[in-house]
Amino acid sequence: MSAPYIDPMVKKYFETFEAGTQQVKAYFYGEPYQVPASQMPAIFMSKVTTEVSPLNNASDEHQIEFQLTLVTDIRQTLDDEKKVVAGISQLYEIIEGRDATTYALKDESLLQILRTNIHIDTAQNLRTDLGSTTRVDYGDNVRNRTKQWFIEAHIRFVAHYSQTR
Repeated sequence: MSAPYIDPMVKKYFETFEAGTQQVKAYFYGEPYQVPASQMPAIFMSKVTTEVSPLNNASDEHQIEFQLTLVTDIRQTLDDEKKVVAGISQLYEIIEGRDATTYALKDESLLQILRTNIHIDTAQNLRTDLGSTTRVDYGDNVRNRTKQWFIEAHIRFVAHYSQTR
């Protein structure tokens, strides 16, 4: 049996996040059903869509929409409503933590890392599209993944890659 496929673009984004924050314990390709509590908070990342169009006579432009999911374990907080709020605050802090005075995104927030690292792999021409909207969804994302309870947030963003035909 061959090794599972590891998407090289997702791997590059994971390397970028790992270099920018120590708040995340584990990174997973795709959407795992179970994650050990010891590995949370964790990030899942998967592709949503890929569009390929001609860039010029010799090259194609790939637009790839990714979804990054951050999950935190809130099992210990389910008995106390005040602690549940703390669990949600951790999610906000990691995704888009802001300076209390200026409201600017903190350097270690995932949104700031994503928005300030445009050129993910310059040699291979992989870059984050800042011309499109980067969207964060919080919503009602408390889900039961078997015996663990998670709260989730999702970041959707677009990457570009140019390839010679």
